[in-house]
Amino acid sequence: MHRIDKVLSHALNLSRSEIKKAIKEGWVILNESLVKDAGTKVNEHDVIVFDKDIIKCFPDELIMIHKPMGVVCSKTDPHYPSVFEVFNLSSKQYHMIGRLDQDTTGLLLLTTNGQLTHQLMSPNKKVNKHYFVTLNHDITDEAVIQLESGVDIQDETPCAPAKVVVHEPRLIELIIHEGRYHQVKRMMQALGYDVIKLHRSQVSFLTLDNLKLGEWRACRQEEIERLKQGN
Repeated sequence: MHRIDKVLSHALNLSRSEIKKAIKEGWVILNESLVKDAGTKVNEHDVIVFDKDIIKCFPDELIMIHKPMGVVCSKTDPHYPSVFEVFNLSSKQYHMIGRLDQDTTGLLLLTTNGQLTHQLMSPNKKVNKHYFVTLNHDITDEAVIQLESGVDIQDETPCAPAKVVVHEPRLIELIIHEGRYHQVKRMMQALGYDVIKLHRSQVSFLTLDNLKLGEWRACRQEEIERLKQGN
């Protein structure tokens, strides 16, 4: 059992005094009852609501989502629903590990663990991300060579070399370990292609498996530990 102020302080990266103030002002609900005592004990089976958001505190969590088209990764958007709204997740608690555009589908990861975010996002860790890319015209051998050599997308440095698998003349699998802004689309545009469809199928060893479009699951603790270790 743990004190609720300590649990929320850790989960939300707020000071204990800030949590105590929130409790005093009636922002915290435990199992549908208003919390009045900062020393209230909680465990992993309790449901804690902070400022109308459900807070999941035990243990470190990693959520895998098969993101559909038309959903954005920002907290709010005037035109499209956000991932946080669609899947009822707290934007105060979860970190997005590599965003996907609203018109991109596929594997999206959110976590409560900052260490895990760094492990998967840092270019130095060289975590592979797999994308299926549908193009507006046939890929050429020359374009494949350029992708595998490193494309200049007008950043400070060219992109790191990618691995390319040609599945069909207009469908390639692109494997990269960087996560630059709109990187895949910019890489292809630099070579004279428009991306018609973009789908992320894998991050590190994690794949969508049988997860259907619009579904999600919590990653198992052994999967989380394997990711932390960089395996």
